Amino acid sequence: MSTSLARGAVLGLLTVVVERGLSFGVLLLLARSLGAEQFGVFVYVLAGIMPIQVMADQGVEVAAVKLMASRPRTRGGVLTLVLALRAGVWVLGAGPVAVWVLPAWGGCGVSTALAGSLLALVGPSLPYRSFYRAREDMGRVWLIAASDAVVGAGVVLVALWLGAGVAGLLVARAVSSLVVTGAVAAAADVRVGWRVPRRRTAAALLEGAWPLAVNALLLTLMVRLGHLVAMRLLDAEAVGQLGAASRVAEIISMIPEGVMMAVFPAMAARRSGIAGLAADTSAQIGALVLWAVVVCSAGALAIMGGLFGDAYVAGGAALQILCWSGLTSVTGSVALYRLISADRQRLLLLTNAGAASMGVALQALLVPLGGIKGAAIATIATLAAGQILLLFHPAGRAAVVEAWRAVLQPVVLAVGVLVAVWPVSDPALAALGAGVLFPVGAWLAGVVNREALVRLGTELRRGLR
Repeated sequence: MSTSLARGAVLGLLTVVVERGLSFGVLLLLARSLGAEQFGVFVYVLAGIMPIQVMADQGVEVAAVKLMASRPRTRGGVLTLVLALRAGVWVLGAGPVAVWVLPAWGGCGVSTALAGSLLALVGPSLPYRSFYRAREDMGRVWLIAASDAVVGAGVVLVALWLGAGVAGLLVARAVSSLVVTGAVAAAADVRVGWRVPRRRTAAALLEGAWPLAVNALLLTLMVRLGHLVAMRLLDAEAVGQLGAASRVAEIISMIPEGVMMAVFPAMAARRSGIAGLAADTSAQIGALVLWAVVVCSAGALAIMGGLFGDAYVAGGAALQILCWSGLTSVTGSVALYRLISADRQRLLLLTNAGAASMGVALQALLVPLGGIKGAAIATIATLAAGQILLLFHPAGRAAVVEAWRAVLQPVVLAVGVLVAVWPVSDPALAALGAGVLFPVGAWLAGVVNREALVRLGTELRRGLR
């Protein structure tokens, strides 16, 4: 089944909005109910497990989408192999980290860390989402994601109401995802079993997956390393404040992530025109993301206090910086998927290994000097470093330069808007002013105009054939 790029992009974005929106709502309740210190433990465990989890989520799953999109006959065998690989990631990665690493590094209990590791087993029903993404059936992807988000949120809230601690909440979320995955498997029109896929299929999946898996681990470390270092050098309360700020910043990053859910299969299926599609995607979502960035940066203190409470207001200093990860998410995700579509996974691996190494040094240097604000600066610098290192390779240079060229004008406008509202002492008024000035300036400067909107509408109505 083939859906149009327009409908796919809308459903992809809607999928992420609903999923992240419900998750964020639950997170707000957890932050207020647990308190900054216990919430910091919750954030710390997730930060420690997530680098292992994304090896499956953004390594195995992305490679599976690419393989199933380009070789439709392999889909059943690939899905079987994906489920087996996810179990292996938990046995060899998440489980050992939970038992031996996290308790020793940050002082959390083994049972709490082990409960968090269960999230790596299936993730948020991702294996079957990957299957339907490869078929360009974004409607089914949306249904699975919404079901997982609603059931997961409900189960966690019930556990919170019953007085569960951090470990109980983590177990509740993992179990809910396993239940949804089982229900989807029972209803799916594909069956998995113990039959070993063809050797060529397995080899193709593993060859594509391992660079992506290591790359995903490195990218996640860039974003979460500050949480781990803060737990070691500061305290759990600081980790809670930093974690709350990071979650707000991630809401902005969901915009390019949602659109790329639909665009990536289109890139993977094309043999030509990938560069044009990538440039169009950057231009289309860059201005929207930067509008969110200026509002968030200008009103960071008010946002943190209003959402999480007075105990988290100090996290506003980190949010003012972390929200710019939305921009690096636009350019980085477009460049990432463009290079993956061109089979340049190993290039990404090398550059992100260099950036992650720089991130360790930056976090170790800046967290003691600037606390959570230092952690935020180090995070953004590390994300930027990964893209800078790509400039040293011709293919990477083309992907990064074209992605940034498409967003350069709205970036300049965003900086100008923040300078204009800087004298406003009330953060809520500053956010309101930034929210109005940016779209007006974008229209007057030609960043958004009638011609561009017509072109955008035409591109979104064009279906994949």
